[in-house]
Amino acid sequence: MVNFRVLLVMVLLIRRGWAADRVSTEDGRIVLEDSSRRKTALTQGGFDSDPWISPDGQTVVFLRHSVEDQFQTSVYEIDMRTRTLKLLYAGPAKYHGRASSYFGHPELSESHDTLFLISKEYATSGALIFIRLANGQATLISDEVVGYDVIECPKKYRGDIITLKRHEEDILGRPYFLYYLYSAAGQELGLAGGGELDADLDSLRDGSCEESEPPPPVPPRPTIPSAGNATQMERRLVSRVEPIYPSQARSEHIQGDVRLRVRVAADGTVEDVNLVSGPPQLVGAAIAAVKQWRYRPVISSGHPVAVVTTVNVPFRLPLTGK
Repeated sequence: MVNFRVLLVMVLLIRRGWAADRVSTEDGRIVLEDSSRRKTALTQGGFDSDPWISPDGQTVVFLRHSVEDQFQTSVYEIDMRTRTLKLLYAGPAKYHGRASSYFGHPELSESHDTLFLISKEYATSGALIFIRLANGQATLISDEVVGYDVIECPKKYRGDIITLKRHEEDILGRPYFLYYLYSAAGQELGLAGGGELDADLDSLRDGSCEESEPPPPVPPRPTIPSAGNATQMERRLVSRVEPIYPSQARSEHIQGDVRLRVRVAADGTVEDVNLVSGPPQLVGAAIAAVKQWRYRPVISSGHPVAVVTTVNVPFRLPLTGK
């Protein structure tokens, strides 16, 4: 029989071992610790907790408590490539006739379209739910959950959830705990410990989960490089949203140009933005603005096509006279 308490710890170590960085909470702030043990504060509010970092180290998710009510929490996300912060989910989560705004243990699915949370409200404490971020729909996975982990590495159980559940007291009056496996859709797959499932999870303990099937190749979308000339595309711009100057960058007198590589969809909307160069403190504001730009579609052979171009977003502080 597999020791599943050790197994769950190993699942966590295997997955989080992919990212060299670690996140923790110190004095209500989310702190990043890199491989050289150097620490950097990612937030400053003093009301943050429960940080989670994605296996690739590019996303941090954490909880922020309300100043007025510490039992009301929202979920925030930090893009570690640009260090930009955004609200991921504010709640309340409504499921099976219940509602909760007090959460714990946030975690994202590998595709980052599903958020997992454990409710900490008194009446719903221990309810593990998942939320589809596209529509905010919350679904109950299980009650009486005291811990869980989303398994992304095994081929067979990619996206499934292993949970530690509290059961009623035994004949000696003591509560006992068992591990269960659930599908990514919330369907109970059985007790984690017996037959085929036992053997599969045993192979996970041996590290075979590191051998994952590569995703199918994505065919390149057609582009017309000549039509993506920066000057030509600037003339096709029909709606330009100016960036909001970050207050911290303004106070530190940081200015300059942010150069971005932009993919414009066939309908003229901006569908992808990547950094080329620029001051890190200004990147997030530039990307947020450019994502709202609109272009007149580029026509090739009588059909609108997607193009790739570069844009320059300037940030200039006003001159101060003596």
